[in-house]
Amino acid sequence: MTLEPNAEDPPQIAEPIESYAFVTNVGRLTDGVSYVIAPGYELRRARSREIAFIKDTLRNLGPNPHIVFQTLWETPWPPSIGSSPPVLLPEHEARYFVIAYQGNNLVLHDWKALSI
Repeated sequence: MTLEPNAEDPPQIAEPIESYAFVTNVGRLTDGVSYVIAPGYELRRARSREIAFIKDTLRNLGPNPHIVFQTLWETPWPPSIGSSPPVLLPEHEARYFVIAYQGNNLVLHDWKALSI
């Protein structure tokens, strides 16, 4: 059986998915909320749903003890000596940053290859 496209239906074009990569070594963004680091790539603070996913990933893949590893992005920097338990930052101040882009992981790998 052959399916013929309906002339009345416009072709469906899939919107590129919004993706992000977690950046582990950004301490803060100054003079702005986000930065375009290349066309189509934006360095910005992670959104709540992204932070939740990043935290789950760190919990599942990070080394033990998980609480120490995870709080690297959630406590003031530099850390206070002798502070026990560590004081956690509000979510909007935590150091979860991402590079946001449109597309899948292949797009990110293409960008990484260009940046070397």
